Amino acid sequence: MICAMRRMSRLILGVAILVGCASQASKSEQAATTGPINTTRDNFTGVIGPTAGESVPAWPEAPRPPDGAPNVVVWLLDDAGYANFEPYGGMIETPTISRLADNGLVYANFHSVPLCSPARAALLAGRNHHSVSMGSHVMSAAGFPGYHARIQKSAGSIATILRDQSYATYAFGKWDQTPPAEVSVAGPFDRWPSGQGFERFYGFMAAEAHHFHPSLWADHTPVLPPDDEDYFLTTDLADKAIEFVGGLRAIDRERPFLLYWSTGAVHAPHHAPREFIDKYNGVFDDGWDHYRETAHRRQLERGLLPAGTRLSERRPEVPAWTDVPQEERSLYARQMQAFAGQLEHADRQFGRIVDYLERIGELDNTIIIITSDNGASAEGGMAGLHNEAASFNSQTVSFESNQPYLDKWGGPDTVNHFHTGWGMASNTPFPFYKHQVDAGGTTVPLIIHWPERIRQAGVRTQYHHIIDVVPTLLDMMGVEAPEVIDGVEQLPFDGISMAYTFDQPDADDERTSQYFEIWGNRGMYKDGWQASTIHNNIMPWQPPIPGDLNDDVWRLYHVAEDFSHSVDLAAERPDKLRELLDAWAVEAEKYGVYPVDPNRRGRVRANIVRAGRQEKVIEYFPEGATRIPETMSPNVKNKSFLIRANLDMPAGESGEGVIVTAGGVTGGYAVYVSDGYPVYVHNLYNEEHYYVRGNRRLPAGESELEFRFVKNADDNGGVGTFLLDGDEIGSATIPETTSNLFSVEDGFDVGLDYGSSVTSEYDPPFAFSGRIVNVVFDLNQP
Repeated sequence: MICAMRRMSRLILGVAILVGCASQASKSEQAATTGPINTTRDNFTGVIGPTAGESVPAWPEAPRPPDGAPNVVVWLLDDAGYANFEPYGGMIETPTISRLADNGLVYANFHSVPLCSPARAALLAGRNHHSVSMGSHVMSAAGFPGYHARIQKSAGSIATILRDQSYATYAFGKWDQTPPAEVSVAGPFDRWPSGQGFERFYGFMAAEAHHFHPSLWADHTPVLPPDDEDYFLTTDLADKAIEFVGGLRAIDRERPFLLYWSTGAVHAPHHAPREFIDKYNGVFDDGWDHYRETAHRRQLERGLLPAGTRLSERRPEVPAWTDVPQEERSLYARQMQAFAGQLEHADRQFGRIVDYLERIGELDNTIIIITSDNGASAEGGMAGLHNEAASFNSQTVSFESNQPYLDKWGGPDTVNHFHTGWGMASNTPFPFYKHQVDAGGTTVPLIIHWPERIRQAGVRTQYHHIIDVVPTLLDMMGVEAPEVIDGVEQLPFDGISMAYTFDQPDADDERTSQYFEIWGNRGMYKDGWQASTIHNNIMPWQPPIPGDLNDDVWRLYHVAEDFSHSVDLAAERPDKLRELLDAWAVEAEKYGVYPVDPNRRGRVRANIVRAGRQEKVIEYFPEGATRIPETMSPNVKNKSFLIRANLDMPAGESGEGVIVTAGGVTGGYAVYVSDGYPVYVHNLYNEEHYYVRGNRRLPAGESELEFRFVKNADDNGGVGTFLLDGDEIGSATIPETTSNLFSVEDGFDVGLDYGSSVTSEYDPPFAFSGRIVNVVFDLNQP
């Protein structure tokens, strides 16, 4: 019976096959009589017939840029002041910048947004920072269209535009435009470099980096720096830039590239190889007043300033150098030496890139742009900072607490920032700083070098803004701004081209107005006049400004005649001040500035709470639990907590390595094993390290290790205790813990340390030698 059924199935199958063949033959015959099959897939231009003999192939052609299309290199420095580069009167050696300036254009009246995230977003998009929803720093986003820090697809970047022109697009270094909660292997990646048009990325996803132990990403993957005792981040970024371009040229000799080289230099920490710091021994011993006078004189001699431009008055909060106690001067001079060493080192690394382009014959047809995201910073306060995290946690740093770090300043044991006096000097001849919407905060250097197009090198004095860079590039390259990118209609540029200044040094300004706003600090430039007000002091050493926005005092400068913003004319010209305030209101409405909210710290705290994990019990498995943003890690600050790790140690293994850590050299904690013994350390602002040590080694096989912290009732200190398989094996008092933020850069890791270490007792990555089954955080502790 079964055999008969099988014969019947085969018969039915055979008939089906014959019918199918006949049907297929019928279709073939029909196709042969009706002509080739129609298709529009991929805009196919050949002919598709039933057989290869009846078809004509046509290969899809990848779009290519025009013959001779230039390369583009953008070096975006961080916190470089107007008076830091040699061509702008600075006392720091910048041979590469000077070389390019001597053969290119030096813009004397160029401006930016006075803060990193918004300036960078505006630069790459060619649109105002509120237009691209980056109205403040990415860490202080707010739930309004101008502030939510999610750059929209309708604001395609220069990288997206050039990528679609078949450019290779590479980003290196700092990327500070991604919401912190999205900086992990889980993404989303829309606001990473890859989502903004860059095909390759190598750098750090934070406001700053530890140059000796950075937290690096290669595209979407966390990576460790090369294992080199002489490792330094800026050198690594230059190595990678040359490697990427070399890799391109090994395959394609013609394809142009966009290279966005965004260094951590010269943002704090002001790290540099020791020899670059020591080179400046004695150079700054005469202090910031001497620096200002020297830079001002050179700026006048080089035609950067209109004849007769006065040096603005020294800021009232900064003492005259002659009033600085003699015992403090060597520390403050050393602080500027570290800054100078970092800038010169970065300049020489960029010089390697320039030399490479020259060696392969492509320098003349490469557009090079050098600028800074904002002016120099005053965030170091009245003594400088050996550890920036102190200011993040509202701690006061004094000369006395900095002095022990004098010989280490600028090295891996510091996360350092210079005295405000050097920020003032770096912004010569202007009176203000980063964060402030006045000259000094907004006025930055700009150099453009392109031998094949720029015939008349020299200084250009026309007023322009960082949003003008992208329209200028497209104009120089003859590329039309696309109306649609990836199916999304594009917003018009807010910027305009500066290319008219190339051949017309004395041309009238084509940009006649520009608004400014950061955290309630507001400004308006219009037709040679500038009105400004500071509502938010920002600096931790300054008292808050009382009252609401309507009570702010505005200043007025006739900058066409008073380039250095030295004479406030608000009382004399109330009519002109009113005109500029009305103009600011119009721009604010147009570009999405409202609602103005100066509560910077409140917004940062709100973002941490909103983005952070809300669970009270959080379990981690070691696979992939690395480089997690601090905002997304268990919030153990100001509370009791328990960490439970289930471990499995191989026989004969003494045990070494990190079990879990958060933060780094600026502050944080770690549970690790040293020679088989468990250790907990809390790094308090890199000034104190509090240890709890277990008195028993981990056993072979499975075990349960617990660390419990019981917070004091009246402060954030407490007692830490280790338990091994339920037995107490060590306890110690921790007098104080970090209140607000461990680190800007270092995150949370299980099983190893991907960033800088919280203690000098181990060197990263210090991977755990046993097996971690899981790590559980319990925040439900009494």
